[in-house]
Amino acid sequence: MLSEFAKSISTIYVALLISSSTSFAEDKGAYFQKLDETAQRALVSNSVGMTLTIASETDKNLMRCIVDWYGTGEKKRSQQNVVLDLIRQHQDFWPESVILAHIQKICGKFPSRGG
Repeated sequence: MLSEFAKSISTIYVALLISSSTSFAEDKGAYFQKLDETAQRALVSNSVGMTLTIASETDKNLMRCIVDWYGTGEKKRSQQNVVLDLIRQHQDFWPESVILAHIQKICGKFPSRGG
């Protein structure tokens, strides 16, 4: 079960996604290419951080895989480059969706919750 903190973060993230989707609904990932590199890397880091937050509450092995995959320092920058390239290749999709799909390809799917 997600902690109250994780639920709050998730709610904020969804609200941001919805607000950005109303502004950029017609171009999905194309708007991302107009952002400067610092903003692009921040979006990638924030998205990875969100997946880590959720994984920490749902699947510790998945969380460790994401941490190992993303890394720090040069490894982190290298992984961001891979993700940024994938986002450029898949502009018909939301950048966050591309990031999540890549993480799931590397580390496996997030557990589904009934409800």
